[in-house]
Amino acid sequence: MWDEATATPLGLNGAYARDEAEQATTLRELLEIFEAEGVDAAFVHVFANYALPHDPDDPRKDLDLASTGVVRVLEDGTWEPKQAFSMLADHHGRRRRA
Repeated sequence: MWDEATATPLGLNGAYARDEAEQATTLRELLEIFEAEGVDAAFVHVFANYALPHDPDDPRKDLDLASTGVVRVLEDGTWEPKQAFSMLADHHGRRRRA
């Protein structure tokens, strides 16, 4: 839900489950397709979405559930890596060693 006057996120409109493994799997599968097709470079979602902070205490206000960022932004502006971040690091680390 958004405040239409300020375009500020207010909260989620339902109960959603965090599934970081699915985000990481989707990105890995896309990278495999891109490599098989000879794509040289691609943007992967966003690094962090500071407008959608993580709230571990209130699922209705855990706006990070709506973020495609590969890190979750905390209320104080710091961030923590999600599974997708680690998958990307591992993937690119393997490519450099190959």
